[in-house]
Amino acid sequence: MCLPLFSHKSYIVVPPRHPRTIWRGSTLSARIFGIGLILFDPKKPDDPKFEIRVRAAKHEPDMFYVNRYMKLIEDELFT
Repeated sequence: MCLPLFSHKSYIVVPPRHPRTIWRGSTLSARIFGIGLILFDPKKPDDPKFEIRVRAAKHEPDMFYVNRYMKLIEDELFT
């Protein structure tokens, strides 16, 4: 039995409160690691104006680690 312990795509959703130089570095890091980056306006909950800065890359989980960690936690999950 295999439980979904990992995601194929991951996004970070944050408000754009930091200086532009920090976002430039964050955008680069997100692209390197394949993590999506989305900005939004927290002051407008009805219309947050989501802006996708970086789209997440799809990654398949490494089944070696899925099985390894599953063995570590299966007693907690199924008892």
